[in-house]
Amino acid sequence: MKCDINGTKHDFSSVYLSAQPSSRKEQLRSINKDKILKEHAITGGDFNCVEDCDLDIKYPARGGATYANAGGKTLARTMADCGMIDAFRLVHGDSKAGYSRLAHTIHTRIDRIYTQAHASVWRWQQIGSPQDTFPKGLVGRGVRGE
Repeated sequence: MKCDINGTKHDFSSVYLSAQPSSRKEQLRSINKDKILKEHAITGGDFNCVEDCDLDIKYPARGGATYANAGGKTLARTMADCGMIDAFRLVHGDSKAGYSRLAHTIHTRIDRIYTQAHASVWRWQQIGSPQDTFPKGLVGRGVRGE
């Protein structure tokens, strides 16, 4: 979707990847094959997988839960190939926070916003605590003149 902001056109997209691992992998193949994502768009979504299992998954209780992260590496490669970066990581680096799915035995960052990795006209900043559910915790602001 294109939006005009202060006289400049910007691309935005929304993605939902299936909670079913086999369907998610097929959706990622289709996204890559059909080049659905626009380079340098701002993309938000419920991806149902994480880029980095060490940073984006937390096991708060001892219960033996494990997270099947089918498609996570493919998604990370897809976004990087489109010139995008996880906005939370851009602001917070390698912090283990910002989980968007909070279950008793597992917390995950399956909901994210991606932004242009380099030379972006957007500046991202945290509002509230990084412990908040992520999509409510960051705001992007266009920088005038860029």
